Amino acid sequence: MACATDYYDDLETRLNGIIATLEGIFTSMEVREVAEFIGNREYGIGVETIVDIALEENKALPQSVIDELRDICRTMDVAVPDGFDEIDVRSPRPLGPLG
Repeated sequence: MACATDYYDDLETRLNGIIATLEGIFTSMEVREVAEFIGNREYGIGVETIVDIALEENKALPQSVIDELRDICRTMDVAVPDGFDEIDVRSPRPLGPLG
């Protein structure tokens, strides 16, 4: 049973890391919506919600978030949500005094 607990704890930790990144991209209400699903261990719905918000609100996500979401889906052995590959990728911030 400890193995299953570790699996879910790992997923939750990884998704909470994504939520932290989304705080600068999503509105506070959107972040709360995703966090509620994750807090209730509804990880698949949480991932779908992230994708839905990104697509519906035309929000670009960093490549690192897209890669992590894809890996989380692979870990959960589920397909990425519909529209996943249509999410805009956010360019990294430029380095230096103008960034």
